[in-house]
Amino acid sequence: MTPVVTPLQSPTPAGAPAVAFNAIPGGQGSVSFTIPGLMRAISGLDGTDLWTSDPAHPVNGVSQIAAGDLEGKGQTTFVTGRAGTIWPSTDPQHLGPPTDDGLVAFDNQGRFLWEVQGLNVRWGAPSIANLYGTAESQVVIGATVIDAHGHIVCQGADGQGDNYFGPLSTVADIDGDGIADIVTGNTVYDNHCNPKPGWPNGQADGPVAVANFTGDAHPQIVVVANGTVRLQDWQGSVLWSAVIPGDPVGDGGAPPTIADFAGDGTLAIGVSGQSQYTVFKPFAPNPILWSSPIQDSNCKTGSSVFDFQGSGAFAAVYSDECYTRVYDGKTGATLFESPNASCTAHENPVIADVDVDNRAEIVVATNSICDIQCPWGKHLGSGMHGITVFKDLRDHWVSTRSIWNEHAYHVTNINDDGSVPALEQPNWSASWFGKPLNNFRLNPVGYGDYRAPDLAISSGDVSVDWSGCPTKIRLTVTVWNRGAVLVAPGIPIAVYQGQPGGTLLATAQTAGAIDPGASGQVTIEVPLAHYSTLSVVVNDDGTGQGVVGECNRNNNDATLSIAQCPE
Repeated sequence: MTPVVTPLQSPTPAGAPAVAFNAIPGGQGSVSFTIPGLMRAISGLDGTDLWTSDPAHPVNGVSQIAAGDLEGKGQTTFVTGRAGTIWPSTDPQHLGPPTDDGLVAFDNQGRFLWEVQGLNVRWGAPSIANLYGTAESQVVIGATVIDAHGHIVCQGADGQGDNYFGPLSTVADIDGDGIADIVTGNTVYDNHCNPKPGWPNGQADGPVAVANFTGDAHPQIVVVANGTVRLQDWQGSVLWSAVIPGDPVGDGGAPPTIADFAGDGTLAIGVSGQSQYTVFKPFAPNPILWSSPIQDSNCKTGSSVFDFQGSGAFAAVYSDECYTRVYDGKTGATLFESPNASCTAHENPVIADVDVDNRAEIVVATNSICDIQCPWGKHLGSGMHGITVFKDLRDHWVSTRSIWNEHAYHVTNINDDGSVPALEQPNWSASWFGKPLNNFRLNPVGYGDYRAPDLAISSGDVSVDWSGCPTKIRLTVTVWNRGAVLVAPGIPIAVYQGQPGGTLLATAQTAGAIDPGASGQVTIEVPLAHYSTLSVVVNDDGTGQGVVGECNRNNNDATLSIAQCPE
């Protein structure tokens, strides 16, 4: 299952958020629709236990979690699938879902609040949203709405966002009427569970994501179903579709991720099959931007995206049955790989600042319940289980929010303190401090209080001492910190012949720390030869790599014209 990162109450006290996840026993041998377990919450700072949910109300350990202030009282509620115990007589081996499948809710200390039976949850994911603009919010699972106290409000009869393994719907104002809609693979419902005009659209149901690919007034809906990915407009017409590579049986239904993977200003879709993780660019002559080998027999595993360097180049983060990997968003090159066992359901890694150090981390769930063979060995007996948090040892990664509250996370669905917006701002048209969102399953970079340094130079910050002519010149570079976080000493500066990345001529480092809004000076001796242009690049060790993450890498260089030595 997908872990969630969230504060336990609002106002948020000092300290790290909680990481909540469903824990299950190991050694099952295979995954099924229901595995009894318990919800656990640990500190994002160091992983110490905060609480374990009431064992009298076991959770379905392979279902997903949604967290938010449902009652509007400043206390986070956690909602997930319950562990059913009753199967029809026609299913003596319990191969299908139990008839008492449903949801269970806990308070911010893991105490039981309520449960609802008779719902189709399985591996599915609830969402939390405010559908009616009242003090209390609601839970949405598929096309069913449940109030803050566990009472069913309404149920839609058509699409559920289901890929047979459980519903993965979302909430968004698709038609722009100022009222939240429930979005599934083949049906958009109003907030009373009635299909909107033109829906259902006769297509296969499946997991969804929402963004604006075309620049129209309304967003589009991405659906993954039956081994294909498609783009639908707000009225249900199919605008584009493609077959997912590496899905030989055509039953793939993995939740899609949306971002500007290539950093070129156009949206792309990331989705997994059985043997390939693929990024598509709808409407392109060759819609496959790249495809990378994976191992995921279920074809149902999700992914997330983040711009770790703050450079506008996004990376995909994905875990299959054997590894957690970070892929270059433009090329698909593997940037990071770590062994990680998972029987795989609908889970995906999440990116959040879990230890409030103003840097992003990757949070990954691990289980070894299946007898799966990986290149590094078998799941069973591997000892891999629980939660793993990755960070960048060189501290390059920029900052982000300390929250990722549900599987269908899309930034505007939840406030920083865990409260639920009374009227959710559309993600596809929202801007955070001048930077557009328009994504799905992605956390923002360096916005607002998500502080990061911003090292900057311009041509006016570089002065030239010609006294060493004709063999050398001496540059004095003023390096500014336009960001909100102090920069430690040792920031590298590289001087190139011609453009950045050309022939390396010299390097130097800052000697002291640079406070936000302040500057520091560095003197660099550069050999003089027959060239007319120099580029000075800050936070560059001479290989194009820096040592600190920034919220903006577009102001790190200055170009100088070098004439003959003065008379």
